[in-house]
Amino acid sequence: MTKPVGKPDAGKLHVRFDERGEETERATSASPRLSSTLLKRNKTDVADAEAICEAVTRPTMRFVPVKTAEQQAASMILRTREMLMRQRSQTANALRAHMAELGIIAGTGMASIAKLLVLLRDEKDNRIPGAARFALILFAEQIELLTTRIEKLDREILVAVRKDPDARCLMSIPGVGPLIAATVRTCSSSVLISISGPVR
Repeated sequence: MTKPVGKPDAGKLHVRFDERGEETERATSASPRLSSTLLKRNKTDVADAEAICEAVTRPTMRFVPVKTAEQQAASMILRTREMLMRQRSQTANALRAHMAELGIIAGTGMASIAKLLVLLRDEKDNRIPGAARFALILFAEQIELLTTRIEKLDREILVAVRKDPDARCLMSIPGVGPLIAATVRTCSSSVLISISGPVR
């Protein structure tokens, strides 16, 4: 028998199983906007637990559907891509700044970085000292590695959204591409139902 457990919505799936593989406990996520007014201000686990227990017993409380394991997995791919994008931007900005110190200026964007990488590997260009070239090539290799990993994740996201009917429906909207569709796909099923209804 499944026992409901109240918790504030934190975007995490909370399901427990017994030794036979049967579900024994499933968390019920209270709406954070409504339950936050009940939280105690002295921020202890006991006070928070008391507020959550009070919130889930109220008849007017609305609950957030629990995400499936598949939705959580899809969200992990998106968060990994976001982190790699931040790392690539940080490395590219560092490379651009160091090259600017040598009088080599490049515009923003990865297209300008690609030109810098070609210039950096040109041994005939004597504007870049040997020690600087050695250090900056490490940046170049890191940018290329991150780009390869981001492209790999992009392919995985594209394959996943093409398999999902709701995501395909979302991509029929002008301006909605695989990334936006994948992001909405990681939302709870009730959001997808409300979105997919009028679009079809």
